[in-house]
Amino acid sequence: MINEQKDLIMTICIWFSRLAILNLLIILSTIIGGIIFGIGPAVSTALVILKQWKDGKDVPLISYYFKVYKELFVSSNRIMLFGGPLLTLIGFDAYYMVGLNGPLSTIGFMIFIYLLLVISLTLLYSLSSSSRHFTKVNAILKNSLVDIFLFPKQSLTILSGLLIVGFLSIKWNVLFIFFTWSLILLIVVLTRDTISFKDGKQT
Repeated sequence: MINEQKDLIMTICIWFSRLAILNLLIILSTIIGGIIFGIGPAVSTALVILKQWKDGKDVPLISYYFKVYKELFVSSNRIMLFGGPLLTLIGFDAYYMVGLNGPLSTIGFMIFIYLLLVISLTLLYSLSSSSRHFTKVNAILKNSLVDIFLFPKQSLTILSGLLIVGFLSIKWNVLFIFFTWSLILLIVVLTRDTISFKDGKQT
């Protein structure tokens, strides 16, 4: 019984340290990529590593992270090139709607928020499928969009996790540095159990 408790505590400590280091790597590699060109590869790489950990595989975190980051840099940015500007535009529109009054502005704001959530999920699903061997970005985005509505429980679980982690990160800013991104992406990996990776490639 005591040994089991020790093993549990050790496992929790290992996962806490893993997620903290991974979160720092996500932030660092996003900055290295100039933020705009860094966030896509950072998210894709983190999803690959989290899937490896979920499958019980122990990988050398820092060296493996940057190896996969380089492999997925182009394909991830091709996905972000399509969805990133659209997400930014709708985000600005939603922000603009906040300053308006009247029922139409409220309806418009809700529509934009809905579109933001759908596009965010589409990008997350697409980035979890990206690989240097993928060339048909349109097909990846289309399949990801279909998955959102084909598996609503998964989508709602991920959205709920995103909102909860986001709220906690706003309340306790230190979480953003050490856990926000890695926790959100861990929820994606645990929820999207149909995704399969092998050394940065979808299988």
